[in-house]
Amino acid sequence: MEGAERLGYLCIDFDGESAYDEIQGSWHTKEPYMVVHRMAFTEKARGKRVSEEVFRLAEEMSRQRGVFSFRVDTDRQNQKMQHILAKNGFSYCGTIWFDASEKIAFDKSL
Repeated sequence: MEGAERLGYLCIDFDGESAYDEIQGSWHTKEPYMVVHRMAFTEKARGKRVSEEVFRLAEEMSRQRGVFSFRVDTDRQNQKMQHILAKNGFSYCGTIWFDASEKIAFDKSL
């Protein structure tokens, strides 16, 4: 798209995540679920509520597919993502092991 500017990156998956099968804690939502594997924004996009709009659009896409659960994980040190998740209605569920490290897991009913 000519004139378009990339503000970030998002990877959404509807096929589940095997790392989520074993959680130290418990999920609040049921399967099937949508998962965000990667979400990153440029400095220019930050502070402009881009993450809220991205979550809104992802949730809309999920509902259209008949999927009403949303799961995500992040590093314990990633305070910014944890803030974004809390602001967007996600609840802490516990810890999982993913990509050779412990992650904290969150979910949300749609």
